[in-house]
Amino acid sequence: MSKPSTPNSTETKTTSFDASTFTVKTPATKNIRAIAARVLTQVQHGQSLAQCLPAAEEKIEFDDIPFLRELCYGSCRWYFRLNALAKMLLEKPFHEDDEDLHQLLIIGLYQLNIQQKAAHAAIFETVEAAVSLDKPYCKGVINACLRRMTVSMLS
Repeated sequence: MSKPSTPNSTETKTTSFDASTFTVKTPATKNIRAIAARVLTQVQHGQSLAQCLPAAEEKIEFDDIPFLRELCYGSCRWYFRLNALAKMLLEKPFHEDDEDLHQLLIIGLYQLNIQQKAAHAAIFETVEAAVSLDKPYCKGVINACLRRMTVSMLS
């Protein structure tokens, strides 16, 4: 008798927003920061947050919706300040194909600078979101920028 199949812990899940489709890799649940980064990327490309956010909310657990909204609305509210910080922290900007990573950095900066979340948790989860976006090659850049920000906040 065969065992019932259990989901693989690194299962690939596909989530779509409007016409674009992207893949988010997560252990057990979807990474809300990665989804928020994709939503903010769409906003940067001219779509309304009011259009993008409901589509994203349909793809996540009900309990995660307030967190997604907080990340998206808060990052948009403080976007110009956080974008200036991101540009100062980055030695060179992300490639245009990696706009979602720039938005992810903005989300990490929002959590550190505005929400004043615990640095170790915000940094770790933001770096993990880069992996969920299937862009693990940028983990070091995201980590370095966010750690540099925490050091400058302490001094």
